[in-house]
Amino acid sequence: MPVVEWNDDLSVGVAALDRDHKRLIGYLNQLAEAVGNGHSVRVMGGVLRKLSDYTNAHFAAEEALMAEAGYPGLEAHRAMHQILAEEVRRFHREYKVDPRPFVAAELVDFLRDWLVGHILTVDMLYRPALAHTRAAEKTARRSRVSSREPTLCS
Repeated sequence: MPVVEWNDDLSVGVAALDRDHKRLIGYLNQLAEAVGNGHSVRVMGGVLRKLSDYTNAHFAAEEALMAEAGYPGLEAHRAMHQILAEEVRRFHREYKVDPRPFVAAELVDFLRDWLVGHILTVDMLYRPALAHTRAAEKTARRSRVSSREPTLCS
């Protein structure tokens, strides 16, 4: 059973960012399933790599949209992104030193709390500012035309 299930309450109103958030939640659920099945040590390294790469790219895209919209909370939001990125790097370092299952379970808890909390509180603050930017409208149009797997916004 997924740790987090996507629902409309998590939507920030920009299709591309929502797709990114869905993918990040998918990584969390993949790791949680591995922990539940006793396979976390084997799965965690790959999930951490994907999570780190995807998170960094998503943050850059999200921050670019906020900058385009002139969102006044950009710098504070960027600082929160840096904290998450550092935490993911810390977990990756710990995994490389000692890939025991408790590290994976701790990561699942951290990601669940951070992702859901961040999306529902902090990301929702930029929603009105991004709703009508050219980039947000462009990604929304692109998402209606394309049926590809979720990708990072551009």
